[in-house]
Amino acid sequence: VVLDEDGNLMFGQYPEGFDESTPLMSGHSRKTTSGNLDWKVYDMFTRFQEQGVWIRGIYSMSVSDDTMSAAMKAVLIALPVFIVLAALAGMMVTRKAFAPINDIKETARSISGGQDLSIRIPMPDTHDEIYDLTDVMNSMIARLENAFNNEKRFSQDVSHELKTPLAVIMSECEFILDETNDDSLKERMSAVLTQCGRMNGIIVSLLEIGKSGKEGLHMEEVCLQAVAESVAGTLAGQAENAAVRLSVECGETEAYGDAFQLSRLIENLMSNAIKYGKRG
Repeated sequence: VVLDEDGNLMFGQYPEGFDESTPLMSGHSRKTTSGNLDWKVYDMFTRFQEQGVWIRGIYSMSVSDDTMSAAMKAVLIALPVFIVLAALAGMMVTRKAFAPINDIKETARSISGGQDLSIRIPMPDTHDEIYDLTDVMNSMIARLENAFNNEKRFSQDVSHELKTPLAVIMSECEFILDETNDDSLKERMSAVLTQCGRMNGIIVSLLEIGKSGKEGLHMEEVCLQAVAESVAGTLAGQAENAAVRLSVECGETEAYGDAFQLSRLIENLMSNAIKYGKRG
């Protein structure tokens, strides 16, 4: 409000509840109580066109307290909402930031589960450290794919090259067995034919590994007695030279498995027995 030199109101309006008779004190900010309300008052005296005037500023402390209380309530209500929104925004940003990492993980899992090295990790849009990591991972997978393909081709080429001469050897052994009456020669040809059969099984396994990346098993009912006796006959010469006696006593026991792999298992066991067993 603006007052004249005698304190009469010239401009402005006193707030409701303020005591208009409050004395004027130039240059002093003070607190006063009027009408059960607290007020902050500041008076300044100056001259305007050779006439003295008072300028009084009045501020309600009660209104200020109410304003602060309302502000605190608003903050208390808005703060939990803000925290929830911030958490959701953080989750979205984090999920987007880690999306390339999830792509790398899923691609590695697909390669490990299906052994398909032709799969590549999708390149992220941002050219950052994740982009460089993805590029390095894809280059590594490409090198692995090339190495495995070379290994498969080598296994297939070697297997095909061995099958033809082996087939010739087996046919010649069978011809000699049919034509000769020499028991000693028949026994030797039978041993050669047995070893050729084992070698043919190894070649077939190499071919299957080259085609599918894993060795196939031909599951069937196998007589362990027959397999063990066949292996024992093959290793009889080694056992005799090592002064070890081989005997098969397992009865007519049958097992469900791959006959070739079972024969390899039994052969390894018998070979170790001949090599490390006691003489006699």
